[in-house]
Formats: sequence, structure tokens, C-alpha cells
Amino acid sequence: MRFLLNREAAGRFSPPPSHATVAGRRPEFAYPVRPGALPRRMIIALAALAIGFSPLSAQVTLTLSGPATAKQGASVNLTLSSAGATANGPAGLQWTLTPPSGFTVSAAAAGAQATAAGKQVACGAANLLCLAYGFNQNVIVNGAVASLTVQIPANATPGPASFSLSGLVAGDRNGGVMSATAGVPYSIVVLARADIDGSGSVDAADASAMANQV
Repeated sequence: MRFLLNREAAGRFSPPPSHATVAGRRPEFAYPVRPGALPRRMIIALAALAIGFSPLSAQVTLTLSGPATAKQGASVNLTLSSAGATANGPAGLQWTLTPPSGFTVSAAAAGAQATAAGKQVACGAANLLCLAYGFNQNVIVNGAVASLTVQIPANATPGPASFSLSGLVAGDRNGGVMSATAGVPYSIVVLARADIDGSGSVDAADASAMANQV
């Protein structure tokens, strides 16, 4: 195979005397490439390609957790935790929590690790855009970032109800951006108030349990 190389890429090769030089341009010449040797331009291109596909730096993962079940009208506490912290971050976090229809977040507070790093947690009432922030460069180590109190509506449909996290942003202690992703999605099973035994359905066992409470 022959490659078209300019004078620099050709290295020690010299242009054949029969080729004329066009004013203002360096001529190009075709030379055979020695077996096992790569042109300089190709080597640079391959190096750039390798850098482009290098593994990503550490990634922060945010995960929401809470009780597996709760009754209609109940108030439950959820925890937002982070994992993947390094010596450089995260020093700040942002996320948007989308609860099931009708569910409301009545309170948000800094979790243990956010508090230890001197951070505060604030959430907007309209879109539940939340921030873990502080006027320092302290890293939020792995663990609880925020504690959220969620109110389940009294007329919530019994069955699974899912929460989602989106718009995740993590900042390092130097003001740079870290990769951030959501962990395993969290869902809670809403139980009817009459589901005394928590089986997921209202049946004779619940009727019996209610009779025993009278």
C-alpha cells in the first residue's frame, strides 16, 4: 500500500528531482511505507482516537430509598444517598425529584454526610429542583445527602408508585463538573387504609383484624 505523504511526514525521504515545486506550496510525493512503520499523521490520529475512548473519570451515583410500603394518607421519610466520591468531589450536588401524581414533598433537610461537609439542602416547591451546597470546598463523602418527607394522598391508588431522579449535576471542589447518574429507581407500594395486615388486598383477614380492634 502506498500513502501520500508530505515532506515532513516522509521524514528522511527526499522528493524525486523530476518533480517541480509549485510556488508557495510544498509538493506531495507518493512513497511506499516500510513494513511495520506508520506515517506520523496516522500515529497522531490513532493516539487521539485512543484518548477519545479512554475510561470516564469517577462517576457520582445518586439513589433514593425509603420504606417498601405505606398506607394511604401516610407521611414517609425518604433518603437520597450518593456514592462514587473521590478526594476532589462532589462538593455540590443538584437533582430534580419527580414524585408520583398527588404525592408532595413537605420537607427537605441535609443528610448526615452533607451536614458533615458543611452543606445545606434546599428544594424548590414548584419543580422539586434540589441543591446540596455550601460556601466551602468540602467533599460530600458517600452516604446520606438529603432527607425528604413525602406525604401520600389519602385517595392514592393502592399499588406501586414510582419516584424518579433527573437533571443530576455534581461539582468538584475546584468548580469542575463530575459525571452523575441515578441509581436503582425507587418505588413504594401504597396500601389501602383497610388493608390491616399489609397483604396488598382487603380481604376477610383484614375484616377479622378490624373486628378484633373494636
